[in-house]
Amino acid sequence: MWVAGGIGVTPFLSWLRDVPSPTPRDVHFFYAVRHRAEAICWPDVLDARSRHPGLHAYLHVSSEMGALTAGRIADRIGRSRTPRSTSAGRNR
Repeated sequence: MWVAGGIGVTPFLSWLRDVPSPTPRDVHFFYAVRHRAEAICWPDVLDARSRHPGLHAYLHVSSEMGALTAGRIADRIGRSRTPRSTSAGRNR
């Protein structure tokens, strides 16, 4: 599972451009932005998804949907498949 916000999407896009098609495993990629107009890299993500069938991409617009939380991620990909995550040294 990948989670990127704003300009933090750049390393993920670089990986998607360079990895051989298709991706070696399924990837659930959450791209979070505050406003839809800030999702300037979303077309690149959609393009990568067309080359990598295992890439499951989700655009999360917090001004429309609220904060992206572990619970929202679990709801999107299925609670039984949600790994335990650590953020800034704290378990979530």
